[in-house]
Amino acid sequence: MTADLIVDFDNHLKHGNVYLVEFELEWQDHPDDAPNTITVDDYVIAPNPDLAQYIITTLYPDCIGIFVHEEPITEYAYAARRNRSIL
Repeated sequence: MTADLIVDFDNHLKHGNVYLVEFELEWQDHPDDAPNTITVDDYVIAPNPDLAQYIITTLYPDCIGIFVHEEPITEYAYAARRNRSIL
């Protein structure tokens, strides 16, 4: 069986459906250690920033702080941050 339609990440990126979400999580190396925080950047496929925030808060309910970029990430911005092979 083959798929009738394949939509990959690059296609979502070209159509403006990818948002950059930055959030903080607590972590500990050992239960006796003091908790630390780590900042995580995640690319979320969503039609708007509100849905991107909902997806992250559903996937990571224990996140401390969350920041969703209001504008979708562009191909150039994505390439500059992560994958330079797109340019």
